[in-house]
Amino acid sequence: MDSKGNCQMKQSDFDKYRAIKMRMASCEHADMKEIIPWHMRVSAFIPTNLPIFLGMVLSPPTMGYTLFWQWLN
Repeated sequence: MDSKGNCQMKQSDFDKYRAIKMRMASCEHADMKEIIPWHMRVSAFIPTNLPIFLGMVLSPPTMGYTLFWQWLN
């Protein structure tokens, strides 16, 4: 550490730090700094919504199926 409070890092340590920081930034709310649950993140869109989408598209168009899939959605 120098007299201004700066410290030197190895490039490999900096890369690890940057990767961890990016991972945390992707799962942390920007304003409140709280962790966002995995099923509410943008990256969970396909695994959480694809089964619902397929159920809506592939089920017969009856009132019961429509109400069920809309409720689940």
